[in-house]
Amino acid sequence: MTNVVPGVDPARANTPAISRGYTKKGNKVVSWDVLSYCLPDECPMREVCPYKKRSDVKCMVELKYVNSVFDLFIGANMEDMDAIALNRAGLMLIPLYHQLVKLKIAAYGVRNPIVVLSNKTITIHPVYKETREVMKTINSILKDTFKSAKPVKEDIPPEFDPVFERAMEQGDPDQYEDLYGKEGD
Repeated sequence: MTNVVPGVDPARANTPAISRGYTKKGNKVVSWDVLSYCLPDECPMREVCPYKKRSDVKCMVELKYVNSVFDLFIGANMEDMDAIALNRAGLMLIPLYHQLVKLKIAAYGVRNPIVVLSNKTITIHPVYKETREVMKTINSILKDTFKSAKPVKEDIPPEFDPVFERAMEQGDPDQYEDLYGKEGD
């Protein structure tokens, strides 16, 4: 399964071919999204994986994850992105999300998140720390890459605008009542 994004060659998805095509404005779409092969005998998710478990195919969990991230950040936004943002998304975000899914797969196999070191120090399994670090890095790159992106307020009906403003500024203290009604209703 490959991405179907206008201007992007699906045959180049998930391969070492970095160039994926061009936007309508002529900006090159690049992505480093080389995936691992399925390792059914070593994978911590082998018992719950819904995909074929064969060592001659790419890991489908990685494939679906990376392709959905590509579609979200590049496919849906590439016409509005400049060359620098496209490069950041394809050569920084996509590989980081690939690392993230691999860490999530590894974390699935961790039976106990608490680790006792040889000197009797108690700590958290390193895969969780690394996962948090990758998430922080992704968040930082997202802020830099999409800093001009703002919620589209025009799509909100006027009667909901004050509710939207209050929720965006301070959260919605009446959310429970709005959803479920007041006690006794």
